[in-house]
Amino acid sequence: MVNFEEKFNDLIQKKIINDISKQDLIKINYDNRYEVPYEVLKECYEKIGSNYDSVLSRFGNEALVKRFALKFLKDPSYADLKEALEVHDAERAFRAAHTLKGVCLNLGFDRLYETSAALTEDLRGRDINGGDRLFPELTERYEQLTEAIRELEAEA
Repeated sequence: MVNFEEKFNDLIQKKIINDISKQDLIKINYDNRYEVPYEVLKECYEKIGSNYDSVLSRFGNEALVKRFALKFLKDPSYADLKEALEVHDAERAFRAAHTLKGVCLNLGFDRLYETSAALTEDLRGRDINGGDRLFPELTERYEQLTEAIRELEAEA
C-alpha cells in the first residue's frame, strides 16, 4: 500500500497540488464513501483486463482510484459517440472517441482505451465509415467495463 504521507509530500514537492489542502486529501483518502478493500478494486481492474497496480501508482491511493472509476459511469463520451455515429456527424464522433480514449488512458481502462484509440484514428480523417468498423467492439468493451464498475459500486 502507498504511504499516504509520502505521496502527499511528493505531490507538494513536484508542485502537482497546491490549492487542495492536506486535510482535504486525507478526507478523500479516508472517506467511507470511497473506502473499498484493495482486493475488491484490484479484482475489478483484473476483470476488465487492466493493470490496477499501475493505476494505483499514478493516483496514489485506493480511494482516488475508486472515486474516479465510479465517475466514469457518468462520463458522456460513449453516449455522445454513439449518437454522433447514428446521425453521421463525423466531427462530433471524432471528438467523442478522442475524449473517451483520454479518459480510459487516465483511468487505466486498457481494453477500452485500445479500441477507442483505434476508433479515434479511423475517424481522424472525419470519415464516418471508419466508425462502423470498430464501434461494435467498443460497445462490447464499454458494457463489460461499466458492468464491472457497477458491481464495484454495489460492494461499496
